[in-house]
Amino acid sequence: MHRRHRAAEFKKFLIRIDKEVPAHLQVHLICDNYGTHKNVQALEADIRRWVKDWNEDPKPFIWTKTAEEILESLAHFCRRISGAGH
Repeated sequence: MHRRHRAAEFKKFLIRIDKEVPAHLQVHLICDNYGTHKNVQALEADIRRWVKDWNEDPKPFIWTKTAEEILESLAHFCRRISGAGH
């Protein structure tokens, strides 16, 4: 976790992942920078707690849908909300 969220910090994060994750493993990142978090200390504490709990009892994530199924589901959602007046 970094106090600043600039390209430099993100690049350091990607370099660290590249160095530490074995080459035979696939890494999938979900990047969410949609909104600015105001409760930063609480957010960091929640993330650290989640990581600690996960590391105590880790389970591999197994994809249950293909990329095509995920994209179709997203397209269906977009079609459904496109005329909602948001």
